Amino acid sequence: MKTFLFICLLAAVFADPRAKFLSRIVNGVEAEPNEFPWQVSLQYWSEANQRFSHICGAVVLNDTSILTAAHCVEHDSTVSKYEIVVGEHDLSLPSGNEQRMKLSIINMHDNYTPSGGYNNDLAVLTLSSSLTLIDKIVEAARLPSSTQTFTEKTCQISGWGRTVANGALPDVLQKASTAVIPHSECRGSLGLAGLLYLNAQDHICIYSGTNSACNGDSGGPLVCDVNGVKQLAGVTSWGLADCPVGSPSVYVRVSSYIDWIGLP
Repeated sequence: MKTFLFICLLAAVFADPRAKFLSRIVNGVEAEPNEFPWQVSLQYWSEANQRFSHICGAVVLNDTSILTAAHCVEHDSTVSKYEIVVGEHDLSLPSGNEQRMKLSIINMHDNYTPSGGYNNDLAVLTLSSSLTLIDKIVEAARLPSSTQTFTEKTCQISGWGRTVANGALPDVLQKASTAVIPHSECRGSLGLAGLLYLNAQDHICIYSGTNSACNGDSGGPLVCDVNGVKQLAGVTSWGLADCPVGSPSVYVRVSSYIDWIGLP
């Protein structure tokens, strides 16, 4: 996972003030088994360990398509280097519900800008064979309408991201409750990074002062309750380094990409 240090305002003219890609769920709790049936573990082949290991979260779109962050796959477009796992809860223990699939296509957004504000930080992964969708175990995420904003909605993040800075990745899926905050509030809280890179059309911000759930698992889901139905509001993208108190996290605004995702 790439790491970028947040640079203070005085150094802004000499260095990039962006933060790192998100890889933690701070002060989260263990999710219940099958609580997030759309959750995916994106895994990458490690030559050193001779096995596939979790690198990012992702989301089930349908039985052949997975949504994740473009920055999770930009370093290597070789499809054979990746696998996805669904129906997973504890990465260290088989539950009998897991399905492991290989990829056939990696489609990063054409306008993804890793050198700027991480705009269009999305990729759709096409599977080499179809998943078996199983009610309450492996399900497709509910996509929002293109006009849904989710402002002040009750939301949850989930993933296998680190629970503390520089800590080990947890084996058990983590979750945290949070809320979508207005763009103006997010921009102010992110300081120079917000001024330079935050885009209201592309980004959605979350913040919770109760659990400091600053960083989620890169590429993983932000789901929000809309009339009793959990909808996919965002895909984890970036935030300030070290998860300072009072700092929001930035997600790709899924409602702005419904046409690009292209599901019927």
